[in-house]
Amino acid sequence: MIQGLLIWFGVGLGYQEMQKRAAEAEALRLAKISGKSIINIGAKCNPFGDVRCDINPQCGAIKCDAENMSQFYDKEFSVALLSHIIEHLDNPDKALAEAERIADNVIIVTPSPLFPQTWLHPEHKWVYFGEDKRRIRD
Repeated sequence: MIQGLLIWFGVGLGYQEMQKRAAEAEALRLAKISGKSIINIGAKCNPFGDVRCDINPQCGAIKCDAENMSQFYDKEFSVALLSHIIEHLDNPDKALAEAERIADNVIIVTPSPLFPQTWLHPEHKWVYFGEDKRRIRD
C-alpha cells in the first residue's frame, strides 16, 4: 500500500509540473498577442513572468499580496498567472478579483483533488473541483 501511495504521489507531482508548463505556454501565447507583460503572482523562485511577486519575496520577486494588488494599474498586464497559490489563501475570491482587475487574462493552476498530497498538504486551505471549491483548513 505504501509503495502504491508513493507512486501515486510521484504521478501527482509529474502531472502538476505538466499543468504548470502548459499554463506558462498559454500565458506566453496570450502575451505575444497583446504585447503586454505577464505577472506571476506567488512566484517564489519561479523565474517565469515579466513581473514576479510573492507575499514572501525571494530570488528577485517583488513583495505583493494577492488579495490586494493596489500597486498595479487596472489591466496593466496581459496575463496574471496564479500557479498553486489560491489553495493557500484565506480569501481566494478576493485574489481572483484582483487578478482580473490587473490583467486581461487570468490563468489559474491548482493541485488536482485526485491526488492525496492535495488533501494532505498542511498549508492547503482549499481544494478545487473545477470552479467549485471546498475549505479544508482554517
